[in-house]
Amino acid sequence: MVLTGKYTSTNFYIYLSQPGAVLIDDVRLFQGTDTSGTNLLSNGDFESALNPPWRRPANMSNSVIVTDVAHSGSSSLLVSAVAGAAASTNTTLWQPLINSLTNNSIVTLSYWYLPTNNSSKLLLGFSGSGLLSSAGGIPPTPTWTYCTATGKGTVTNSLLYFFPSGTGEFYLDDIKLVAGSVPESGVNLLTNGD
Repeated sequence: MVLTGKYTSTNFYIYLSQPGAVLIDDVRLFQGTDTSGTNLLSNGDFESALNPPWRRPANMSNSVIVTDVAHSGSSSLLVSAVAGAAASTNTTLWQPLINSLTNNSIVTLSYWYLPTNNSSKLLLGFSGSGLLSSAGGIPPTPTWTYCTATGKGTVTNSLLYFFPSGTGEFYLDDIKLVAGSVPESGVNLLTNGD
């Protein structure tokens, strides 16, 4: 997620508008619109201890660095809130910015989050009318896709292999292998393909 807006507060906030939990990683804030500059946030990749530089009030006490999932590096931040919050140091995970930015300076925020039922409640940014980003919800539900392929059987092996082209899960159903080049025409040579 990348968003450009205005610097309006000396504190940067991460919070949830309602109770829940979301994983985020690689939070970066840049002066101007150039995202190759220096990150104005300390430990935005969550590869070292959370505090300092991040401050964590009681509402966010379950927010911790986790090492079982990360966008990059070896860890990410589990943002967890027991109650909804607004941009304030009493209810959000926050970090004071130590920089020379002037009020209403243009800044660019980028971060990664893992979509869940709670991700639409995630907010990052400043208080007031400055930069504030809200993560999206769960991606659209995948649909079933019909696929056919024609080829030659060149070995006597009786095993059929499926190789995913990326990471994640995939589901198969109604698999048929027929002799000839016309899909769906002929006896299914596979046992239990449905």
